[in-house]
Amino acid sequence: MAGFGDKPYGLREVKVVRGTTVVTLPAAQKLGFAENIRSEELQGDDKLAALVGFSEAVEWELEAGGISLEALAVMTGRAATQIGSGNNRRLRMNASGGQAFPYFTIYGRSMGDAGDDIHVKLFKCKLSEISGEFAGGGFFVTSCTGTAIDDGTGIYQFAQNETAAAIATGVPSIVGRSPYSIWASAPGTWAINAEGYAYNTPNLGAELVINGGFDTDTIWTKGAGWTISGGKATAVASSESLTQSIESVSGGLRLQFEILTITGGSLSPIPGGAGGLALSTAKTHVMTDNRSNGASSVGVQGANFSGTVDNILLKAISYAEMFALLHWDTPLTSVSAKIRLAPDGHESGLIICADNTSSPSNYVAVERSARDSHRLRLVKYVNGVWNNLIQIDLPFVGDGILEIRRPSLTTFQLWYNGTQAGTDVIIADEAIIYNPICGVTALAPEVQFKDFTVNGELVPFDF
Repeated sequence: MAGFGDKPYGLREVKVVRGTTVVTLPAAQKLGFAENIRSEELQGDDKLAALVGFSEAVEWELEAGGISLEALAVMTGRAATQIGSGNNRRLRMNASGGQAFPYFTIYGRSMGDAGDDIHVKLFKCKLSEISGEFAGGGFFVTSCTGTAIDDGTGIYQFAQNETAAAIATGVPSIVGRSPYSIWASAPGTWAINAEGYAYNTPNLGAELVINGGFDTDTIWTKGAGWTISGGKATAVASSESLTQSIESVSGGLRLQFEILTITGGSLSPIPGGAGGLALSTAKTHVMTDNRSNGASSVGVQGANFSGTVDNILLKAISYAEMFALLHWDTPLTSVSAKIRLAPDGHESGLIICADNTSSPSNYVAVERSARDSHRLRLVKYVNGVWNNLIQIDLPFVGDGILEIRRPSLTTFQLWYNGTQAGTDVIIADEAIIYNPICGVTALAPEVQFKDFTVNGELVPFDF
């Protein structure tokens, strides 16, 4: 026996939730439920040989004093429309035949006898009956019944608390689409494929490179060993760069260029985190970086490189379109996700303790480096300034689980496929540790996420 939350008395609070709408019942009187258990018997040899039993669903009932049209709107999907203002407000709801009812979530709370309480959550509920009676000598009491089914997390959950606490719905309190949905901060750029993997195809800004096709021997600054002619740039055993100045860029970047031929050495892109890649394959290379750091030049850097290059292109990515984020209303202790693909040249990762959903500047992230898909980093951003706290090289595994764990307010850990990578890191910046926002980040559709969790709770993508 836990010794707390095990002697509940009465009913202190009931909430119904659909989407971002949370309604507290005005005078909750009853939250009851009965678990439907399917059982079968196997008879043989004049005796009972075997039994099977398993849970199918929960039949629930609610009673609350008065009429809450807002609560009925959550449970029925009908609109509760307010008309007028001041002392002339009217709230109306019409019920029409043939309207399908939506799923919603029920939360309940009962107090204990020593400052404790117990919470109950019915994950995926649907209404089957509404009733009530206007009668002399009594208040109207709304009664509802319905069924709760498994939403992939469970049918219902009990939580006993040694110290009583208000109901935490887990609903994104800034924006969102359902009690367990992740919200893309730039709607339309994030999507989900047929297998349930989330990916991002951000909009690209105007072309920043001039004469990227080397039509003329102008604009570019050529280091030793580089020449431009015939619509391409040619290097002979060059360890110097080929660059041009561009307008300072903020946000993310997408760099593309083509190695036409290569007979020796390697080539690295400029600018950004992808700059450490040593490329030695003749093909079109595309890479993205989530930190432009005010980049003011673009090009390539040779390492005893001999070969030809063409079609260098660079476009900015809006900072707001780099993230899919949600607001969680209980303290963040972990975030995790499977990453199916993380090709070299593309930044991707998880976000925890971010300060806002549109353009966060204070947060902690675990990232797969654009320089090398095997490289993991735990980093923090304070007022947009990046600080690398852990860097470790690990073999990439398809559908590997990337995770940030937070065993205490200021302790952060990097985990990959169930194993801690590096050591505990202390982050005490007040601009970070109390922030309630988390999510994923990627700048190209080549990176794909699945099975995103917050505090161990599965949060399906729903863009």
